[in-house]
Amino acid sequence: MIMITRLWVVCFTAGIAVFFGAGRVSAQTLNLTFDHSQLANPAYSGSNLYVTFQANSGSMSVNGDLYTFNTGTVNGNALTTQSYAMSDLNSSSISISNVTSMIGYISYGSSVGFSSVAAAPSPFTIQTRYTNFELTYNGGVGQADLTQIVQFGGGLQQTLFTSVSGTTPVARTGNNLGTVQTTSGAIMSSLAAVPGNTSNAVLTTGSGGTGNYIRVIGPSKFGNPSAPNEFPTFTPYLQSLSEASSGGTLSVAKLQNLKSGAQPGGAGSNGLIYTGTAGGVFTSGSTYLANYYFDTFVQPEVSMSGTTYKVLLTGSMTMANSANAILQTYTGLEAMLMADSGTNLAMTNNLYSQVLTGQGTIITFSGWDDFSADFSSGNPTMQPIVVGDFTQGILTGLVGNAVVVSGTAIGDLTSAQWFDNSLLAYTGTNAQFQNQYGGIIFANTGGTNSATIPGSFNSAAIYGNPYDDRWGSPLINFTTDATNTLQLTLIPDGSLAVPEPGSVALVGLGALSLLFLARRRSVAAVPGKGT
Repeated sequence: MIMITRLWVVCFTAGIAVFFGAGRVSAQTLNLTFDHSQLANPAYSGSNLYVTFQANSGSMSVNGDLYTFNTGTVNGNALTTQSYAMSDLNSSSISISNVTSMIGYISYGSSVGFSSVAAAPSPFTIQTRYTNFELTYNGGVGQADLTQIVQFGGGLQQTLFTSVSGTTPVARTGNNLGTVQTTSGAIMSSLAAVPGNTSNAVLTTGSGGTGNYIRVIGPSKFGNPSAPNEFPTFTPYLQSLSEASSGGTLSVAKLQNLKSGAQPGGAGSNGLIYTGTAGGVFTSGSTYLANYYFDTFVQPEVSMSGTTYKVLLTGSMTMANSANAILQTYTGLEAMLMADSGTNLAMTNNLYSQVLTGQGTIITFSGWDDFSADFSSGNPTMQPIVVGDFTQGILTGLVGNAVVVSGTAIGDLTSAQWFDNSLLAYTGTNAQFQNQYGGIIFANTGGTNSATIPGSFNSAAIYGNPYDDRWGSPLINFTTDATNTLQLTLIPDGSLAVPEPGSVALVGLGALSLLFLARRRSVAAVPGKGT
């Protein structure tokens, strides 16, 4: 058995990586503009709302200041650029020719801790309210998204135009395009109720959790000794799955990447290069197509502190060629996700994806040696994907979900079928059987694409947990040189006041009920779908 400390790089920029075609030449640049006219909070104006940037690589200019990003530093010095007040920016102030994995910070009231700093702002320590967006762009091609995995400090809307003076959006995504709440204050209040308004997860302007909300820190940031997890565990959810499967003897989820109706090596497959010994059915250096098929068993773990649950994934991997012929099958593959035990919330932290922050999660893998010997990138590529299917299924309430869509219970679909339709997410009959933080973000966001850019958005249009990119829908895609202006709009704040203690529980229950109804309505509205 191999014990692997798996540091999955599923960080909030991983979902926007783009591969550019060799030889592409374009003078196209992207203009970034900002609109705070809807904010409607007298505490803020264009003079104390600031924008700051960091990126892995690329270049941009802001008000004539040139910035070159290289391996995470800007102009060879700090991590971030200097900060700019929105009042000092106009429609042509920010010009981007190319950037990779850029994070833009919008800070409210102050630029301290953002401007020309050597380390990224920490939601635990920085007292300034902020929100952020992400962008990868190269001469007309790229992707942009909004993410609220790490923290929620204010809602945004992201709109793509064909020109600086454009009035008809090509694509749009944002928090106030959902069906439930349309102000930052309302969303923040609902999010804060999930961890019980604890001061470790909810920062406010006053002592003892009073005053106005500054931010709610997401569950993926917790799990290390200095920040124990403040969010609900998944023990009740896992218990229900175990009990419904004869104590973990029956599979509760079918995990696979091959899409319905596809031939081996078809849609959904992952390409891997053969690096094993020459000879046999594979050719060294050639790419083959991997398909995985795993069952999921939720098993009780009894200890002095009570009963918790571990998860065993068992299955196989097939490798096919481009002619859809299976050349090799690897069987006996296993992955074990450890149970919570006392104060060690291994399962809870894993499901909330504590790996996002670089802490790492210990999962045991066995039976993968032959596969790894033939495909050296196989284990680091496929193991996180397989486990991530289960993680996303739990976070969005899909595993064991009895809601029937088009004649089949959601829980009986394969993971490939789940991720073909994000409107299946968060539709369970028990709103607590999911990542409640992510569910609130999910229900309060939406988006649209026009016919000029293929594809369509849905209400998963902002990252609320690290695996939302299973659906791909949080991204605005730049697929034409005609799109050259991206506008970031701060949605209305509404009331940021922390509710009176007696009303906090009611806020939490009301938000969960409202989100559940919204999710149910969205599924019923999907063309060709029924409940």
